[in-house]
Amino acid sequence: MKRLITAIVSVALLGLTPLALTSAASADSIAPAPSAQSSTAGAPEAQAKRARKVTARGKERRNGLFIVGRVTPNYSNSTVIIKRSSRPRGGYTVYNRVKTNGRGYYTSKVVAPRRSGQSFYYFARVAPRGKYSGDNSQVLRASRG
Repeated sequence: MKRLITAIVSVALLGLTPLALTSAASADSIAPAPSAQSSTAGAPEAQAKRARKVTARGKERRNGLFIVGRVTPNYSNSTVIIKRSSRPRGGYTVYNRVKTNGRGYYTSKVVAPRRSGQSFYYFARVAPRGKYSGDNSQVLRASRG
């Protein structure tokens, strides 16, 4: 009974969330913030960079563990940096650099920890380039039972 009430309340709150978000401010009244790294004070919209989207997911194959993903838009034949840490936040170092194919897909073989109970955390990073800003993928965890 308690789960049923919790489910009903959560559905009701989820139904109200879009109304609260749209009534607070319209899309026309929100202006992009000027970039903190801007060297000139004029025309922040002329210097605004478009965002890239980096996706990553783990795949386990017969010959090992891989991170596969895609960078959009227009990131063909370019470098993606794979970073690794033994902690979920901070302490990341460059693990591998891979190139994307003509459609922006990349694949990198990664290792799982040798000891039981250990974990490694990975994410993919692209550097800012041209009119696009840099971006990170979500953090992926590789662990041994």
